[in-house]
Amino acid sequence: MKAVLAEQMIHYFDKLLPLSEEEKELFSVCFKPRNYRRRQYLLQEGDVCHQFNFVVSGCLRMYKVDDNGNTHII
Repeated sequence: MKAVLAEQMIHYFDKLLPLSEEEKELFSVCFKPRNYRRRQYLLQEGDVCHQFNFVVSGCLRMYKVDDNGNTHII
């Protein structure tokens, strides 16, 4: 599964900007697939993001709750 997801990501970036074989290999080595459950948080308030994320399937929602309790989808 890791190889399939890495190939999808490499193919996506290769269409935007052709990658060398060395760059493709670097993607394969550095890429770590992760699955998230529905409604699972990727990052919560106060957390510091230490990774890049590439969505292969599904979608993510980023939002902010203001002082009045209203949710604003960003």
